[in-house]
Amino acid sequence: MIAIWGGSYAVVKTALDSLPPFAIVALRFALAVLCLLPLLGRGCLGELRRTARPGVIAGSALACGYCL
Repeated sequence: MIAIWGGSYAVVKTALDSLPPFAIVALRFALAVLCLLPLLGRGCLGELRRTARPGVIAGSALACGYCL
């Protein structure tokens, strides 16, 4: 986990030289969505519905933090 965390830091640091910060954040979130998509096909739709509202609230707070 430490290697992944440290590697992602280096990648983001390098990417900031050529991309704006909001583009990098958007790409990271898009990658996260792609990683979670396979879970939708495994009967997790009910769980998604149950956690959608808290997820939107937490995501909105995170987005505000990134924007500030």
